[in-house]
Amino acid sequence: MKKFISAIIAMVLTVTITSCTAEAPHLLNFIDNNEEYTPDFSGRTIIFGLRSFGEGDLIIPETTTNTVEADEQRAKVNNIKKLLNCNIEQKIQEDASVIVGAIASQSTDIDIYYGASYDQSQWCKAGILHDFRENDVIDITDESRWGTEKRQQAMTYKGIVFGILPQNAIGISDATGIILTNDHKINSFAQPTPKELFENGNWTFDYFKDYVVSVSDMNASTPIYGMTIARSQEYILPLTAALANGSSMLNPTDEGNYEFTLGKDPKAVYALDWISEVYQTGVIADDNYNDTFSGYFSNGLTSLYIGTTGVGTANLDGFPLRELNEGFSFISFPYGPDAEYGKTNSTFFIATMSYAIPVSSDAHDMGLFLNEFCKNSMSEEEILLKKQNYIEQYFHHPEDYDYIYEIGNGSSYMFLLSELYEVHGEIQDSLTSVMKGNRSATESLDKITPRVEAILDNLK
Repeated sequence: MKKFISAIIAMVLTVTITSCTAEAPHLLNFIDNNEEYTPDFSGRTIIFGLRSFGEGDLIIPETTTNTVEADEQRAKVNNIKKLLNCNIEQKIQEDASVIVGAIASQSTDIDIYYGASYDQSQWCKAGILHDFRENDVIDITDESRWGTEKRQQAMTYKGIVFGILPQNAIGISDATGIILTNDHKINSFAQPTPKELFENGNWTFDYFKDYVVSVSDMNASTPIYGMTIARSQEYILPLTAALANGSSMLNPTDEGNYEFTLGKDPKAVYALDWISEVYQTGVIADDNYNDTFSGYFSNGLTSLYIGTTGVGTANLDGFPLRELNEGFSFISFPYGPDAEYGKTNSTFFIATMSYAIPVSSDAHDMGLFLNEFCKNSMSEEEILLKKQNYIEQYFHHPEDYDYIYEIGNGSSYMFLLSELYEVHGEIQDSLTSVMKGNRSATESLDKITPRVEAILDNLK
């Protein structure tokens, strides 16, 4: 499959696309809306191309979908059509090779692609997507509109920002290493909750090793674990430990490339060796109970659970937050000796949804369209209302919403998935091997680092 994709990209790179980058005439008028000038597309149809795998990914919901969210989305689309004097259509295109070839040969009528940033990164490699750094309408350095540079990493290839997503669409984002606590269970062991420990300044590496044992009972007829980890995602625990000690997976260099910080950072080595000691206590397990992501936790068989938030869909690794009661809450991972106490460092590895402009489209006009389309995606009033709805439906502690939002918003993209895809499994295995005591942190990182650096060097 990889060879096939490589062949497609190589083929596309041989296609002459000089005409794609030629300056197109801009024929737009502007509408005076109370001294705010918006583009007038004079009835033009803007076509979105989607590789959609779910109803929630559609720009225009199916007519058979009768939900509040679908009604709101239809209303927003209709508002944009009226505001910009345009029509909006969407086309589903599942075959990536057809998309690549159509853009390169200018045989597509798609104006904007909306889909997973991983797919788009492959098209960016082929040189067929617009670089938003060069867009004369959209200012991607405006974090209030387009999110932080960290969030944009998922939509960047070799410095080229090929996709955008409005800041207000990020919502409460996916983030790795969030701990969900069963406070009732913890209280049954006569122990303080993690939030109480945090407030007292004791939510630290030094305290955690004994604490996780104190909230477990491995001698019970049905053992109660101190902590379980999202099923088949055991690497999350050692990775989060490294981040919680002030390290990181990747860092940008002054030359615009990335370095594999994890592979040479003493703070990471310390944290990985520490979490191995914690794991050897025998009270931490992979949460594979009943073949679910969070079976032990949802059945009250663990005090702490660490995984990946998907709060945008109101779940933590498939466990619906609406099923939680007031005895559950969120907390960051305990802080290491080299970290700033209270400053959480997290990461995310899910390719985000984003908007991309193919080189066969007019980047200026589509920049004008997206600027208005994304501006109107959610008003400040709607953002506050959405927050209130989340708090009422899914959280029992309002501060949990704010906490997870900030974690997601400040997270770094873990693997630059489009670049390190071929080795990210090896990185995961290396981290898990250290945690389980199969090799030291130094030995494991020394083994994987050359592989990662070789790939990053090719990006220079």
